[in-house]
Parts: sequence; C-alpha cells; structure tokens
Amino acid sequence: MEVTNEIIMKYLRVEGVVHAGIATPETLEGGPPSTDLSYVMPSAKSAIVFALPLNLDAIPDYLGKKDRLTYETNYIRVSSLGDGIAVKLANFLKVQGYPSVPLAVNEIYRDGPPEDKKYMYPDISLRYLAAASGVGFFGFSGNLLTNDYGPAIILGGLLTEAELEPTKPLDKSENYCDYYNCLQCCGTCPSKTLHGQDLVTVTMGGHEHQYGEKKYTLPCAFVCGGFSGLDRSGKWSTWATGRFPLPLTDEETVAVAPMNLERFNKRPPAPGGRYHTFSPNPIYYVCSNCQLICTPDKEERKRRNNLVKESGVIVQNEDGTLEAMTPEEARKRLDAMAPERRALYEGEVEPLPEEHKLTEEEDFTHKL
Repeated sequence: MEVTNEIIMKYLRVEGVVHAGIATPETLEGGPPSTDLSYVMPSAKSAIVFALPLNLDAIPDYLGKKDRLTYETNYIRVSSLGDGIAVKLANFLKVQGYPSVPLAVNEIYRDGPPEDKKYMYPDISLRYLAAASGVGFFGFSGNLLTNDYGPAIILGGLLTEAELEPTKPLDKSENYCDYYNCLQCCGTCPSKTLHGQDLVTVTMGGHEHQYGEKKYTLPCAFVCGGFSGLDRSGKWSTWATGRFPLPLTDEETVAVAPMNLERFNKRPPAPGGRYHTFSPNPIYYVCSNCQLICTPDKEERKRRNNLVKESGVIVQNEDGTLEAMTPEEARKRLDAMAPERRALYEGEVEPLPEEHKLTEEEDFTHKL
C-alpha cells in the first residue's frame, strides 16, 4: 500500500489531532542538532508531527490558583495520548512496509557529557519540527503557537522511511505574537528567564523562525520543577510551595539545587503529581505561566496575566494540601510553623550577588 499525506492526515484527524505537518531532512536543513532525524533513525525520510489540544476551560482556574488538578490531569492524559498516537501510527506505517519510529512527547533526552545532560536536550525537538512543517509558529517565549489554541497544545510525532510530501511553514503574517509589543508571557515568569533578551533567528530549509533568546535555561527548570516559586516581589507565586530566593543564572541554579531538592523531598506529598524520568518522587505541574497566559486574544492575555498576579501565594498545609492566600496571611502561617517545618519552605541562604540582580531596565516586566 502506498502511504500518502492524505492517508496520514485522515488517520490523525480520527485520533483527535487538530494540526499536523510533515518535515523532511531537506526542510529541516540548517536547523539545530535536535532537528537531525538521523540521530534517532538514520534511514528516516520524513517526520510526522501533530498537535493535540489541552482543555482551555481548565486554564483560568489553574492560573488563578483555584484548581491545579484539573489542568494537571488533562496535561498528563493528553501527553500520554500523544505518545500512544505516535506508537499506533508508527506501527500502522510499519505494517504497510515503511519502518517507523515513534517519538516521545517528553522525557527522552540526548546522551552526552554530564555538563550537557543537565540541560535535557531532546533527542528530536518536536517544536522545531512543528514550526518547519506549518503546525504552528514560534512566539517570543519560544513556545509553539497555533492560531486557535495558542500554545495550549501537546506535540507528538514519529519518524518514518515513507517518502512523504513536506508541508510548508506558516507565513510570518499568520503569527499572532506581537513580540516586544506584548510580552505578557514575560510578566509572570518568576525565574526571569524571559527578560530583555534579543531575538534569535533559526533557519530551517531556507525559512527563518524567530523567538526570544534565553540567556540562561536552568532557572526556568528550577521553577517548573517546583523547587521554589515565590516571585521576587513577594506578592504572588506559582503553585510551588518553596519560597527560597530564585537563582538567576545556570551556575547559581546548579549551586542551590541540591539544598532545594533535599527540602523538596522532605515536604508532605501534595495531591496529584506524576513520576518523571529523573525523579524517584512525584513531581507536580506548578508553572507553565508563559505557555498558558499566551492566547490569540490579546485582551485575554492581559486578563490571564492579572489572574496570576492577583492570585496570591501558595502555602502547604500539614496534610500536604495547597492553599492560596495573601502574602500577609502566608507570612503569619509560616511564622506559626515549627522551625524545622518552616525550613522546608524558606530559610537562610546566600543572597544573590549584586551583579546578578536585574536592573529596572532589564526587568521590564514590572511595566506589564
């Protein structure tokens, strides 16, 4: 049986996919190492990438710290669905005579020296495949955006020996991201990974793609991992329970990570959570602010940004449950804790060196 683009797209639509595209080594040429299909499958002729939608109705309550579990559960289920579709379609193609390899939605990383492993580079970057094949486009945050669901999607994909027709990247005019004229994705980034950076240009198959260049990446992982999530203003936090000062550079992150991991593992288990490749203990979805604040509706972006900033801070109760409250209420609650318990969430640490603090010009997010 000859496999065509039409068959692939019909197959994916039946599975609930909202966008799909096809990239080839030629349309990915010039891209970063994570676009090299031969790293996973030397004989790959095509890459199929698709997007599954997240539950948009769960986002406001998640950002407003009213309900974390509905969003977390949906994210986990849709991610597993993406893995499953990739496996099923790869097997379908294999039966038709085209060897194929499914790609994991997440948690599969490249081998390399320890210095590189901490950055968790993917074996194949689904977001680059998606941008190159017209599934979506890059926003300032680096998230892959779509014109209907924004970045509230899960990407999945597979590699195959089938020689399929590549789909074209979207035209720049179709990108709703306003870049420096919006920056709502930066306003609730506690790690300040997104602050004042230049645009980086990536060329794949002769087509240019742009997004904000991150000076550091590990502070973002530190926040998203749930070690600590209190904004430097002290007025709001992510869903993370830790309140230790947030590192600003990769070097600082590496320095403070062991202490924070030790305290993280001693805190009571919270509701929900899942297991990650690198963690023997459950981890929780606590941030994704830059992803979930973004939406095609510019006014809705502002509203979601305000939801986070007005949602208060998170404190963990003795039974592990999480509670949002005002910074003043949180201060009273923490001061009433036994010292050994309070030390799991905050305590004395080395302050950030002055040269690593953001100037007002750099930290433009206070203007949003």
